[in-house]
Amino acid sequence: MTRLVLRQAALLLGLVVLPGVVLGLAGATALHSADVEVSGVYLASMCIVALALFRLGRYTLADLEAPVLVRHGSTPQRLERPALLLPIERRLSAAARERRLFVVGLQPMLWDLARERVRLHNGLDLDVLRSHQPMVARDLIGDDVWQWLTTDDEDGPAPSPRTVQQLIWTVGHL
Repeated sequence: MTRLVLRQAALLLGLVVLPGVVLGLAGATALHSADVEVSGVYLASMCIVALALFRLGRYTLADLEAPVLVRHGSTPQRLERPALLLPIERRLSAAARERRLFVVGLQPMLWDLARERVRLHNGLDLDVLRSHQPMVARDLIGDDVWQWLTTDDEDGPAPSPRTVQQLIWTVGHL
């Protein structure tokens, strides 16, 4: 028999026998208080059965407090980055090292993202606004983002990693 079947049988036995023991002890106590003589063997057997039920209950419920260990094999190996992310990751790290690499690599990606976000949320074309109404376009994406995304000067300091992170977050939430 499996352990589960044994536990179910013990639980069933306890549920059937426990009320009988309780009623027997209560009846013996009532008879004893009414000055009716109750056999000592009867009381001793009831106490032994009660003790056996107590032990049976402990056995049945012993594993309920223990944590359940789920067995699902070994821990999987750390996944490699998808090949799709590698070029983006290279552009991000290069953009924070050199201004020229920011202008050539990351700035066009951020502009495309900003153009798409403005189109989706405002129904406007950022390229047309840049050509004909640059102040409206600047107001839509913000001064800082506008400055970083429209300045084609490859000389000067590169944006810090924090600035790159802030640009990506701001453009992603336009």
